[in-house]
Amino acid sequence: MKEGEVSILRKNIESVSCYLNVTFCPQLMSQSSQIHAAQIAQLKADKEQADAKRLQLQIEMEKKLEALRTDYKFKVSPLICLLLRYSLHVRNKN
Repeated sequence: MKEGEVSILRKNIESVSCYLNVTFCPQLMSQSSQIHAAQIAQLKADKEQADAKRLQLQIEMEKKLEALRTDYKFKVSPLICLLLRYSLHVRNKN
């Protein structure tokens, strides 16, 4: 920022606060910025917690999917063997 921009911004804030019949109080601005910082910190903590939970659920779902694939392979393989044996048996008779 150029020199003087801060003072221009402060004057604008003061003029707006005078227009709204509100007195400019740096202490209130400091309190609101502290509250805002606390809210941001809480949101970041919540986001990290949600991301960790999402990652854990994703890992669990991948494990379940792999287990289902394995079950499917073991259930389908005997059926395929039976069908092949049956078809070979039928072909040999003809």
